[in-house]
Amino acid sequence: NILPQAAAALQQQLIQKNPDMQELIGRAISEKAMALASRRADLEKEAAMAYAKVFSEKELTEIAAFYNSDSGKKLLDSGPAVTRELLKAADIWQNGVARDLAQQVGETLAAAAKAAAPANAAAPADGTQPEAPKN
Repeated sequence: NILPQAAAALQQQLIQKNPDMQELIGRAISEKAMALASRRADLEKEAAMAYAKVFSEKELTEIAAFYNSDSGKKLLDSGPAVTRELLKAADIWQNGVARDLAQQVGETLAAAAKAAAPANAAAPADGTQPEAPKN
């Protein structure tokens, strides 16, 4: 998916800049993308090495067996939709928690300010203590 997506994005970008060259752009991108497709093996090798650093051969075999099972295939197929739903739920939850936190802290600060207000009102602005009234 990486190369086709990159090719499509580049084609769209180039055609927007050079609409008169649309046919040439399409041909050139197709040709060059096909030539670069063989480099996918490099990515696959890097992926294999990354997995081999973390998992044993036995674990990799078990993982492969899972992904070849019906449940594994369903996870691969439905996983992106579930992830989108989870991200949406997390965003809603985060907004609610942030709102509630701000409200509760605001209430605490307002209460503290209200409690301190009478003492602050009696104190002169220069910070000295007021004199006791003389009879």
